[in-house]
Amino acid sequence: MGNTFLRAPTRTAVETAVRVELCLLFAACVVAAAAAVHRGGVWLALLAPLGALLVILARVAAIRPLRRWVGPATTTALVTAVGLLLVLGILPHLGIYRPVTVLSASMRPAFAPGDMIFVTPERVRDVRVGQVITYKIPIGDQHVESHRVIQVLRGGNDPVVITKGDASPSPDPWHAALHGRVLWVERFHVPLLGRLVLWLRTPLFHKLTVFVLPLLLAIYGLVRIWRTPANPDSAHAPKSA
Repeated sequence: MGNTFLRAPTRTAVETAVRVELCLLFAACVVAAAAAVHRGGVWLALLAPLGALLVILARVAAIRPLRRWVGPATTTALVTAVGLLLVLGILPHLGIYRPVTVLSASMRPAFAPGDMIFVTPERVRDVRVGQVITYKIPIGDQHVESHRVIQVLRGGNDPVVITKGDASPSPDPWHAALHGRVLWVERFHVPLLGRLVLWLRTPLFHKLTVFVLPLLLAIYGLVRIWRTPANPDSAHAPKSA
């Protein structure tokens, strides 16, 4: 007599459990949407129909003609997310390079607002005319600026330079004293990548990750179950003559 207590759950049992969990999650979305409408957050009311739409899409994606792209699409999304995390979130802390989002149009046509430039360290004493450097301006709020060096007033370990935006008719109204051991110099830029980073920092994206991401993970798990054969061993069993 087999040990039924240790027997693996059948596909039907797992599907039922996931469907119950999905229904509970959908109900939670409905409650959250109702509470949001009551408090004035009308856009959160879209969570309920969005949840229903995702359930329908998950079931459609499990249909045989569409199965072939579900796995590759998921893998591509995961690889892209991990790649962005490494390039923009982890590797810059090693000091090899830094990504900087462009916020103004002062450097057109070299790069535009919404682009992302990548800067690398160089010895501050090696600063020279023509380089696009990223530094804190010495006046006002001392925000970070990326402008081109048009004149080196003083060299050495504490250089003083004059910078200018390519789109500006006149130089910047200050003399930039560069302190420290390294200077961050622009090497290349990626168009529009900065817009993506700015969007990832918005409160809207944070709310989407809190409310929608768990629902997406549940949908993905349900798709995986629907794609699993009822009897996995039968798919590899030799056919009788």
